[in-house]
Amino acid sequence: MMNNNIHKLSESLNTIKVYTILLVVLGHALRMYTPDGAFPNQGTWLTDKLCSIIYSFHMPLFILLSGCVYGICKAKGKYPTWKLLLTNKTKRILYPYWTFGILVLAPCMVFTELSDNYIEYCIKDIMGG
Repeated sequence: MMNNNIHKLSESLNTIKVYTILLVVLGHALRMYTPDGAFPNQGTWLTDKLCSIIYSFHMPLFILLSGCVYGICKAKGKYPTWKLLLTNKTKRILYPYWTFGILVLAPCMVFTELSDNYIEYCIKDIMGG
């Protein structure tokens, strides 16, 4: 019975986490149209207000949910060591992020003239150097 409850909780948290990820993406997209964004003249009061609302809670909620899911996975024995956890997350998150950033995002930034140096953008803004 306990395993069934943990499984249902895990599924519910993962579902909420998906919606939170969508809010993160929407928040970042809307941020481009705020006064501090890349296209401030194309935004409206609605995009600015929506961005403010989403930014007020989306990352703390995402981190909270991720921690809950990690706790459930840890309790199930999925990550017996930190090394296994870090290896798993590097393969599942960092490699796709770097690949997408280098092959898609950086060329788009240079093409739209939001960045003038592809290599510098990759190193500084994608790789975090």
